[in-house]
Amino acid sequence: MLSRAKRLVRKPFPYVVFLFLVFTAYSLIVEPNFMLTTTFYAFPLGKNVTIVFVSDFHLGTFHLPQRDKLLVEKLREISPDLILVGGDIASSRYSLEEAKDLLLELSTISKVVAVYGNWDYYSKVASKRFAKELAGRVTFLKNSFWEGFNHSVCIYGIDYLDPLPPQGWNSSCEVRISLIHTPEHIEYVENSSQLILAGHTHGGQIRLPLLGALILPVEEEYKKFDYGMFELETGARLIVTRGIGCSLVPVRLLCPPEIAVIKI
Repeated sequence: MLSRAKRLVRKPFPYVVFLFLVFTAYSLIVEPNFMLTTTFYAFPLGKNVTIVFVSDFHLGTFHLPQRDKLLVEKLREISPDLILVGGDIASSRYSLEEAKDLLLELSTISKVVAVYGNWDYYSKVASKRFAKELAGRVTFLKNSFWEGFNHSVCIYGIDYLDPLPPQGWNSSCEVRISLIHTPEHIEYVENSSQLILAGHTHGGQIRLPLLGALILPVEEEYKKFDYGMFELETGARLIVTRGIGCSLVPVRLLCPPEIAVIKI
């Protein structure tokens, strides 16, 4: 028994390599593509409406087709009344068809309302042509409103490049929800919204025990909004999702993709 222990100490390299390969496979393949989680939030506002909030698909960044298939399957199971998309739909101009196909498939499940993220301007998702091709199936908001459920649920979507506060909500709006790409834009909507939905942070994408997120792509004062639900000083609730895809590097660690299900 002692001699075997000595051999392990003397020759740790194969075990280090094995652990590295397991770690790499998990963070590159397993967690980003096969561990899609669902987080439920309840706001008893008397509307009996189920909203799904998803963000940051980053189509064009490496991922397995299984990820998008799993997303669609889960949304069909949930069968929401409305799907909200928080931007960064595609990371590459070569992924526009893939982005269009996924959004069209989501639109067969429920009405889809979206805002643009920073990557959408680079990938040309935020182009008039792309929006025109999806007209009637997907509504893109740029400092504008969408109203549904007899005008009682109102969504205000902020433009990422030129954010502006809402210029007055319809008096019939019983539920006021703002859809923003990044929590850095809460200042534009926190005084008039009951609920604010944001993405962009990916929850850090890589999180370590005790340390939390290693990198968050927001200014220092907003890093406290990494993911989850927060109550703002104005009384509004902010939900930040970990998103679906990966940015820059196609890995996730202790920060799996997320679907947010909100019942109002």
